[in-house]
Amino acid sequence: MLYTPGAPEAIFSGYSMSFGELRAFALSLDPGYAQHLKTNPDRDSYLADVGRYIGWRMRLPEDTRKTVPTIKFVESTTEAPGAPARRYFFATRWVPVVDSSNVEDYALAARETEEDRVKRDEFVALIRKEANGHEVDITRLRFETMKYTHPVYDYTNY
Repeated sequence: MLYTPGAPEAIFSGYSMSFGELRAFALSLDPGYAQHLKTNPDRDSYLADVGRYIGWRMRLPEDTRKTVPTIKFVESTTEAPGAPARRYFFATRWVPVVDSSNVEDYALAARETEEDRVKRDEFVALIRKEANGHEVDITRLRFETMKYTHPVYDYTNY
């Protein structure tokens, strides 16, 4: 799901996964990845894991890939109190921030819905099927919302 700006900002709802959980998933995608991390300790960063996820996602058939969420790295606790400082966010839906007229939509975005849980469960089942049987513990996926500024409008992004 890609955000196409009709407005510069959006409120995204979805699930986050810890750094360690994504690392385990990335290792299940490529058995040689563990050796790569041992021989290239400077590459032992979130970018390497994100790269593995993106590569896996891009190799899926197009009709499947459209249902698989993109990934966003988050390194902050200001948006979701109690969330891990480093985590990965997978959006299930979004609401454009237009003006104060759709404030009620933002409150609804903060509530986990049955549709969110269905998308989460489908994603976890796809991971199990396509990633060498890797199991994701859904109790460790945290539902959250975050405000996102499209890069075209984010003047702090250089």
